Parts: sequence; structure tokens; C-alpha cells
Amino acid sequence: RVYARALLQEPRERLRVPLLARLESMRPSLHLSSPLAARAGSSVIMGGDYAAAASALFANVRLPASIVAGVLVPLSFGYVLPREGEVFSPRTQGALIRVYRVLSIWAYVSLVVAIVDASVAINSLAENAHAPAASVADLIASEYQLPWVAMNVNFLFGLCSVFVLVALRALMTWGSDEARVAA
Repeated sequence: RVYARALLQEPRERLRVPLLARLESMRPSLHLSSPLAARAGSSVIMGGDYAAAASALFANVRLPASIVAGVLVPLSFGYVLPREGEVFSPRTQGALIRVYRVLSIWAYVSLVVAIVDASVAINSLAENAHAPAASVADLIASEYQLPWVAMNVNFLFGLCSVFVLVALRALMTWGSDEARVAA
């Protein structure tokens, strides 16, 4: 009974340890203590393997980009846009529909490129050896700067394009009969 109570209280004690201290204990680095560092109460970090942490950062963009790309397909091509509306003239409405279609394709391509960039970087981080780095940011800056920038730029462009597409769709269907707009 005492043993069971200790087991139940043990996770609570772990939760009381500050998150930063737990992350520090998990840090994959080589600590070399020097006499100067020992007097200062710290250690000198020479480097570590941050490939798993960098993979997680790339995956943090890959999943949302996949979800937004999946939402974009029916938003862009699943519903017919009205040729005439109360807000714009028919000529302007036609031009906006063409802009909408081009922006939809461009946004979808940007999101797919972000997904591919992230996937290739994650595979490279898993398959290739890396020089020790002082932090995740140093690893990405030294070996994965181009995929990181390309992935983020494409993701942000795709995400902003989706917002513009939603706004355009709302403007073009303003006051239209929703039953006629749906496919």
C-alpha cells in the first residue's frame, strides 16, 4: 500500500521540476568543465547532436502545411464561384475568378513545396552525419539554412494566400444565393 502510494505521487513530483531543468537534463551535448568554468559554476558546451530537435522543428511546419493544403483543394476547386454578383460588375467578377484560380494553384504549389522541403530535410537529418553544434539554431544555420528558409517562405506564402482566397470568395459570393454557389 505504501509502495502504491509512492508510485502515484512520483509523477506529481516530476511535474514540480521546472520545464527548463528537465530540458537541460535532456540536452544532447558534451560538457567539458574547465577550472574557470568550475569556479563560475557552469560548464563549457563543446557541441552536440541536435538532429532530432531540428527534425522536430521541420515537422512542426510540415503537418500544418499538409492540413492547409488539404483544406485548400475543396476551397479552391470544390465550389463554383458565381459569374455575376451584387458587389462587382460581370467583367470585374470574371477577372477576380481568374485571379482566384491562379492564386489557388500558386498557394497549393507553395504548400506542397514547403512539405517537400521539410520532408527532405527530415530525411537528411536522419540519414546523414552532422558536425556537433552548440544549438539547434546553429545546426540549421550551418547545414540546413536554405531548406529552412525555403520551407518557411513557402509555408507563409501559402498560408497568406489562403487568407486572401477566403476573403475573395467572401467578396464574390456576398449577397448571392448560397444554394446556387454550392456545387
